[in-house]
Amino acid sequence: MKLVDYFSLAFDGVKERKGRSIGAVIGIVIAVVALALALGIGEAFRAMFYETLRRAFGPDIIYVMPTEHLTESDILIMSSLPNVEHVIPIVGQGVLLKAGTFERSVMVYGIRAEYLKFIMGVEDLEEAIEEGSPDLVGLNILVGEYLSYNYLTKTKLIEIGQQVILQGVDRTTIAVVTGILKASSGPGVAFINTGSSVFMDIDTFFSLFRRDMTYDLAIVKVKDVNRVEETIEIIKAYVPQAEVFSLKFALEQFGIFMNSVQIFLGAVSGIGLFITGLWIFDTMTINVVQRTREIGVMKALGFKKRQIMFLFLAEALVITIIGVAIGAVVVLGLAQVVGIPMFGALIKPKITPFILLLVTLTPIATNIVATLAPAYRAAKLDPVEALRYE
Repeated sequence: MKLVDYFSLAFDGVKERKGRSIGAVIGIVIAVVALALALGIGEAFRAMFYETLRRAFGPDIIYVMPTEHLTESDILIMSSLPNVEHVIPIVGQGVLLKAGTFERSVMVYGIRAEYLKFIMGVEDLEEAIEEGSPDLVGLNILVGEYLSYNYLTKTKLIEIGQQVILQGVDRTTIAVVTGILKASSGPGVAFINTGSSVFMDIDTFFSLFRRDMTYDLAIVKVKDVNRVEETIEIIKAYVPQAEVFSLKFALEQFGIFMNSVQIFLGAVSGIGLFITGLWIFDTMTINVVQRTREIGVMKALGFKKRQIMFLFLAEALVITIIGVAIGAVVVLGLAQVVGIPMFGALIKPKITPFILLLVTLTPIATNIVATLAPAYRAAKLDPVEALRYE
């Protein structure tokens, strides 16, 4: 028999047993869709967070996060090290912002005015100002545009020149809004959401909220990106009480984490494939019982064991291919309309060629394995006993 003959007979067998075949196809479609969407969502998260990490770090950026404390002397030491262009110390505090009837819990960051442009990702701080001026001295503050304007109700919440209250844990002060900062598309450098944050002069911040003058974070910008790892080791030697890492390290750690997440999502969704395999096993086992006499006739006509076995495998393959094909179409359609809202955006599944290949081959392999036992049983049937079967 030619290969096409096997599949022709298999297709006829699928049509003859429409009820069970349709049930098996539906099961495969559901399993394929669940697995593809789970892996696609995982891949979309990976791509989104990789982009976030690249924005937050950059190839020439090193993060220094203290495990105990980071002082001004540590900043001066790092600034004097070779290959260090400049060091940007940052300190933050959660406060309650009150502007008239408007209240919101926000992060207020202390930073030197000349370094804020780096956090905003611009060459000139004026480029990051939506309204007002970047006058960051004394009790002047800059607020993110999402704090100054409600885009849902289209109402102004904070005006330029307005006095606002910053209420900390043990200190409350009145500050003046001198500028509105444009929002970034997502978490930027130091993972600061500029659209929903408040910035003030770092010396003023220390006098109001942190008298010990210790920093939460230092961002080191290097001159030569090819010497980042070398610079990290030098910083670790001079500032041993801090965690020091770069984009490369962050991407490696995040990659390990995302691989684990995708394996978990795939395993959970793969349960559907296992159940589908059981369905195929059940379907083929019943087929063997129902077609015992037919198998006897085929053996009487000269069909060999391997031919009968391959015929049942071909039937399972036809059912699986139909289910996978329909599932792939459904997946590609759903990937355009479904998603998970996050960071103000809709994260849609990212269906890569690898995911499509995986959700194609996995059901085929699963169902072929599930069909082996029933197919082998059919091939071993005694033709005389099979012909007597009623």
